[in-house]
Amino acid sequence: MAEEIKSQDNQAEKVYERWLKRVERSKKVRQEWETRFRVKDCEKYLLGEQWADGDRKDLVFNHFLATVKTIQPSLFVSNPRFMVRPKPGQRAVASDRTAAAGEGILTAIAQQDQQLENAVNLAIQQAFSRIGVIKAVYDPKLEPNPQGGQPIYETDEAGNPKLNPATFQPVLDPNTGQPAVNMQTGQPMMDSSQAQPLQMLDEQGQPMVEPDFVVTDEVYRWEWVDATKMLLPDEGPDMSKWPWIGEEIVVPLEDAKEDPRFPEELRKLLKTNETADGHARMSGEYSDDDNPDDEMLRYYELYDLRKKRWLVIAPEQMFKEPLIDTTLPPGVEDHPYSILPGWLPIIGPKACPWPMPYTTSWLDPQKEYNLRRRQMSEGAKRSARKVIYDDATFDDPDEAVKMFQSPYDMEAVKVRDVARPPQMFTEADLNNAIYRDAPALQTDW
Repeated sequence: MAEEIKSQDNQAEKVYERWLKRVERSKKVRQEWETRFRVKDCEKYLLGEQWADGDRKDLVFNHFLATVKTIQPSLFVSNPRFMVRPKPGQRAVASDRTAAAGEGILTAIAQQDQQLENAVNLAIQQAFSRIGVIKAVYDPKLEPNPQGGQPIYETDEAGNPKLNPATFQPVLDPNTGQPAVNMQTGQPMMDSSQAQPLQMLDEQGQPMVEPDFVVTDEVYRWEWVDATKMLLPDEGPDMSKWPWIGEEIVVPLEDAKEDPRFPEELRKLLKTNETADGHARMSGEYSDDDNPDDEMLRYYELYDLRKKRWLVIAPEQMFKEPLIDTTLPPGVEDHPYSILPGWLPIIGPKACPWPMPYTTSWLDPQKEYNLRRRQMSEGAKRSARKVIYDDATFDDPDEAVKMFQSPYDMEAVKVRDVARPPQMFTEADLNNAIYRDAPALQTDW
């Protein structure tokens, strides 16, 4: 028995190490892609953060934002429709009426709090710089079951418990003391007055008991998934050939320790591996003096598309085994993600699961346009007329300013010494070629 337990532990550790290596490879591919295509610059430019080295004084004419807001409405249907049909090659289980009911249910779920519209809008906007991802979620609300642990009995159509025939007692003949026999059927007469209810059995033949928690509210929803947290295999852009897919999730440590999906013996051992501001925490870097509100847990939710397995692993823990390693959850065929895979897949010279960001080619024209407009603005400032004078020129300097800005003819201002008039000077404006660059850059855009 001890050798069998040790073998199981070794197998769990091998699964843990294998998937952790896959995750680290996926994160490295994502980081290299972000650097190569300046993905974070694309996201900053959309926000108008286009100045160099944090110099907010630079002019910004945000063509990124204007273009995205112009394109985005045409990419999304505000009132999506659903179509429910049996899969090809499978017998139609549902009638047309049942299928129509399924379509109505999906429409009602999508329209609740406009959750699908909100999730898709966020996904489409992120697809301009990365990919767009939404996730189908079954999120039941669980509450403690006051009858938890009690036996579950079989019932008849009226809802009354069925009696276990094995607990029936034979009726004894008062004259002979032997079991009485029914004269019509020839069967022994049985007394059910002291019989016990018939307990239900599971697939393994074990008695069933009430669960500790019961579902009080079944909630289906779609939620937006931040593409910066997606884990994609290094298998190129063809999603049909991906062997797995996953997501990096960060939750408060307290919530993770109360998550009923994780085994209780492992939940007790969970330690924080992430700070509240998103920085990774290595094992041993935390202490009992840390703020509990800052204790976060980062784990990876993974879907093995070949073996149809669902796994959850948490790095930097005291144990080296998956929190979850089981079959796919009910209702999940391969994985729960719907992915808008970007605008231009990268198929060479080295294939990549991440696409070329749609806005990467906008970076240089946007940067050059801001530079030209800044030059034009500075040139306009230098070419504006300037006046210099000293204290002996005017009796009232405010009257002098009024004269210089006056639109009227024959405006007069008294001066102290006409032999010392104010001096007018200007600097040369920019080369006209710079002004011609702006329309050329708009054409390039």
